[in-house]
Amino acid sequence: MHVLTNPNELEPLFLQESALRELRQQLFIPGHNPKELCALWQDLPASLIYFNEGDLPEVLLMGLLAQLPPPEFEVPINESLRLRLHVLNDYGAGIYFLYHINPN
Repeated sequence: MHVLTNPNELEPLFLQESALRELRQQLFIPGHNPKELCALWQDLPASLIYFNEGDLPEVLLMGLLAQLPPPEFEVPINESLRLRLHVLNDYGAGIYFLYHINPN
């Protein structure tokens, strides 16, 4: 599991380039530069939690996510990787969850 608080530093996730490109597209706000996005994440606060394959059984991960408020959105990054945003308060603080699912 990795916890990131800077959306500009995604390399420690060791994702395929196509997945990194899609993840950046989902995280970055058009018209904002990377420094502004980082500052926004610090102000809200926001973070991204990445569950590597095998960190948790899928049933436990889904149980954990079910305990949170409904997600603002959930998008596929690739066939087995999903990104989900849960906003935690009225000021916009939130957690992005990036996790693998069994594509069967």
